[in-house]
Amino acid sequence: MANLILYYYFLPLVSTYLLAKVFIQLLKNLIAGKDTMIWGALFTSLSVAWVASILLSIYLAIH
Repeated sequence: MANLILYYYFLPLVSTYLLAKVFIQLLKNLIAGKDTMIWGALFTSLSVAWVASILLSIYLAIH
């Protein structure tokens, strides 16, 4: 039961929170004119992780 709660709720929520935090930092750096290469790479990798966690939770809900 604890694994279901982890996969259904915790992973998508944490990945969405991290994605939002990195996106806000990326926007702040873009507005300030700072280098955004590291934040852009982090945003891209977290986007992939976010999609993967959502797809995993959907897959586990079906099976």
